[in-house]
Amino acid sequence: EIASSFYLNPNIAFWRHAAVKQMLVSLPLFLLASAFRIFVRIDKEMPGATPPPSTMNARWLSARISGVSLLAIIMFCTWTLMAMLLYYVNCKHLSTFKERYTMAKDMERPLLTQVKMLSERSQRPEC
Repeated sequence: EIASSFYLNPNIAFWRHAAVKQMLVSLPLFLLASAFRIFVRIDKEMPGATPPPSTMNARWLSARISGVSLLAIIMFCTWTLMAMLLYYVNCKHLSTFKERYTMAKDMERPLLTQVKMLSERSQRPEC
């Protein structure tokens, strides 16, 4: 009972919801930032030299397009797509939550009106 009073406290509920919301917003940003870091790292560390003969079948890994590593471009696109997918999932989750919350509030209103009416009736002095 003590734990429920703590977690249902309006201040704690606000900070808990704010933390979850910020985490869901920050994850796509983290993936996008990682995409840029991976892109720069792969592109800088990959020399433009031809690969050794033992890895000739993986020549496409060291290919460059307009001076930029093909592998860096592929990794950047993959990580960016993951970030966009995560952002899309977050938006869908938020819209579904708002829709269901509104529906629950609409169903709750008549019940609260009835309870309020009954409580007012019980508080009236009887003649």
